[in-house]
Amino acid sequence: DGTVNARLQKFIRSRGFPSTISVTVAPKGSYRSQDVIQFLSTHLDEWREGRDWRILLADDASAHRTENAKHLAWSRGYILIIHGGGTTPVAQTCDTDLNQHVRKAYGMLETQLLMEKMRCGEAVPKISSEESLLLMYETLSNPQLHHRASEGYKKTGQSIDLFGKEDALVCREAGEFWNEQTTDGYPNMRARIDAELAAVADE
Repeated sequence: DGTVNARLQKFIRSRGFPSTISVTVAPKGSYRSQDVIQFLSTHLDEWREGRDWRILLADDASAHRTENAKHLAWSRGYILIIHGGGTTPVAQTCDTDLNQHVRKAYGMLETQLLMEKMRCGEAVPKISSEESLLLMYETLSNPQLHHRASEGYKKTGQSIDLFGKEDALVCREAGEFWNEQTTDGYPNMRARIDAELAAVADE
């Protein structure tokens, strides 16, 4: 509720940022439960009759695991699923297939801006919060970033064909887990899924 937040909220409105872009500030570098609630309130589509239910994946942060977050997601037609602790680098698509590309693209834009400021006479140039927002907006406006990230749901095994047609798409660390024996004794995840599918068919 401080002056920086008010300034940045005014900035994104004045620049006509789309509703898909929001900004949050906090006393520390990590976000809080109220930040998560605000984000979900802003960005989750409202529930309406006839719309499919959706899955909302989140990493194992305390701000994601609150009852308020679960209830808000549910009220909008989203089922909140928390990745187990330590699995984020293996199964969270934002980490496996998006963030590193965002960092690289943003870093290049920021470096270009800093070099331009130095050419214009700033001895120790800095990036303002507003400039950072503009650079991040430009970075995230690249549809290829999001297309590549969406392919990550196949690579981590989260959206593959249930009956085995896409098992070969599961790769990297997720592929190793996919193909090794499960903790409950199945030779691999395909055998486990087939057993679950048979149980569903019986029911």
